[in-house]
Amino acid sequence: MKKPVRILSACAVLAAAFLLTPVTSRAETGTVTASSAYVRSSAGTDSVVVTKKTRGQTVEITGETNGTDGKKWYAVSWNGGSGYIRSDLVTKGKVNVTTTKTTTSSKSGTFVKGNWQNIPGRSDAWYYVNDNGDRLTNCFSTDGYYVDINGARFATKEILSAKIGQRNSWMTPGEAGGFDCFVPGATVIQKAFNKGIAGARVISVYSNHVMVRSVVKTNNQQTTEERLAIYKNTDINGYTIMVRTTLGGDRLALLDNTGSSVNPVPEYDYGALRFFTNMVSRSGDLLASAIYSSWEDNNEYGLEMGKWIRVGDTMVRYMPADGAGLYEIKAAF
Repeated sequence: MKKPVRILSACAVLAAAFLLTPVTSRAETGTVTASSAYVRSSAGTDSVVVTKKTRGQTVEITGETNGTDGKKWYAVSWNGGSGYIRSDLVTKGKVNVTTTKTTTSSKSGTFVKGNWQNIPGRSDAWYYVNDNGDRLTNCFSTDGYYVDINGARFATKEILSAKIGQRNSWMTPGEAGGFDCFVPGATVIQKAFNKGIAGARVISVYSNHVMVRSVVKTNNQQTTEERLAIYKNTDINGYTIMVRTTLGGDRLALLDNTGSSVNPVPEYDYGALRFFTNMVSRSGDLLASAIYSSWEDNNEYGLEMGKWIRVGDTMVRYMPADGAGLYEIKAAF
């Protein structure tokens, strides 16, 4: 490992440990006063959604705790179910409230009215604004989408001319199936390779891995070498990303300050890495940046050999290999 980009202080990278501290000796009624509220398995927006309660529904509040997002959460129960709701979405006691409708977009899924707001001038991008009027950044919305450090969520990301839809869940190897879902994006990326770097890279999709190879033609002969790949790793219910190439990263310009040409291939390799990570992770760009930083830069995300480190919605573990870096990844929650 050369050196693992900046550690971003945000709820997307907080640890998921907490202590429940009851504040009542008996349960008391709480009424959902937000347009809706997700009940989660633990106190924090990075935990699994158990169910959704709508405005006006009641729950029994059995305690409260500080969540992994720094907010106060109520421990609640209802008809045999239990979980946690953020306290600012619930009012103690029985409250008469009116309900609001939700709006649906074919591109963006079902959003609670008043939470997702279009970014001015962008029909395919939104900010997530909570019920306090705060815009979330570098975090996960209550319906599972990742909003970046600028608070933006896009319907798709353009990676080497391929449009990759933004995920609202982590894709397991089982969900990936035979990697058929990679084929449309890989086809467009191959066209980008052909156009931008004269076909110096070939991307191939197989049933259990996707591979990027270098292509060198000399004296009417062609040789190839494995450069970048994502493999299914059933041992961890995740994947292994193999890096055996120079990554350009988002900080490497294709031209230097003198205007002379530099090798553009590393930037295309980094684009292929972003394609891999965004296909399986909600915070794919964050994950690609962490791998880039580990392999090429100063390891500002703190990836370690043999130790699981959380990056967004993903746990990452670095393992060395002969002339390559192996990054094992699995869902963080």
